[in-house]
Amino acid sequence: RERERERDMKVLRMPTVSKVKSGSEESTKVVSPVVGRRAALLGAATVTQIKLPSSSSSLSQPHSAAVALGIPGVVGSQIDRGIKAPVLTKPQTVLVGAGTGTIRGPAWLEGTWDVSPELVDVTFPLGKQFLRKNSPGVTKASIAEAADIGRSTPQDPVRQQMRWTVNENGEVVPDLLFNITSSMNALLGANANAKVRMQNSKRLSVTFATSRRNATLEDEVGLGQENDPRKLEIFLNYSNYKYENEGEYQSFRTDRLIRQVSQAKNQDMVGDYQISEVYQLVAEGQVNYLRFISAFVTPVDPAYFDIGDKAVAVYTFKGRMMKTKTETETEASTEI
Repeated sequence: RERERERDMKVLRMPTVSKVKSGSEESTKVVSPVVGRRAALLGAATVTQIKLPSSSSSLSQPHSAAVALGIPGVVGSQIDRGIKAPVLTKPQTVLVGAGTGTIRGPAWLEGTWDVSPELVDVTFPLGKQFLRKNSPGVTKASIAEAADIGRSTPQDPVRQQMRWTVNENGEVVPDLLFNITSSMNALLGANANAKVRMQNSKRLSVTFATSRRNATLEDEVGLGQENDPRKLEIFLNYSNYKYENEGEYQSFRTDRLIRQVSQAKNQDMVGDYQISEVYQLVAEGQVNYLRFISAFVTPVDPAYFDIGDKAVAVYTFKGRMMKTKTETETEASTEI
């Protein structure tokens, strides 16, 4: 059974985290996935090291690692207030009246942005033993907006784009169809050919393709037919947002609880995860970006009776968003 579990965990492409003690300081190491997913779990090749305060006693304290990431404006007191802290307990869904409807962002978020969200920390609040093959983030595309968890790292960032648009009510809202498409194609490769369609305000359908594990080199460069079509159904079960000023910085946070149903030829999988994103305006056209993805088990998982609604993994990303000009914006500025 242990050998089967090790084989299953080979699909994990995720920098792992270990602790090293030197003198009075502890450090967290984020391990590169370049030598393979199994090797990543076993602790190969360090790509970056994040210094943690000596008071940090456990990797189950994700706040400590977030404080140490060095993002301007992030200090311990702000972490404690919660705007820059991960969610460790699944919120109640909109079915029972929790959360809000449309996320409404600040005017300074409108537009298209270049960003490379880099995985800088992974924590297991309940212990790594609760991480399972069907945990969101373990297999590719089990989290649509981070389709390959360990692909974008500080040493090898992957550029993506995000867009916030103005809806018919004059509200600045995220363009999820554009954002998910950009992220999936960047992380999985252009051959993924991801396409996103909105069924309604709380449901998205995603189609894409992945290379088969036994694909030949000819197939990899697109000359063969060794691609498997896949489909995701994404359900928004909770959303919320809030503003906060941090001295001269304006901050904005969004929270979305997602249930994702992944459909493939030989397997179907259901996963729950929450995406928490913090945007901090630092200059015109420049925004600091912090993202937490908290992975949960679903009630149909036997482990749910032991875990409940507690997060089994938290993935932390950071990046700098730089505003770009779309063709429409360029034309408008030229006319003016």
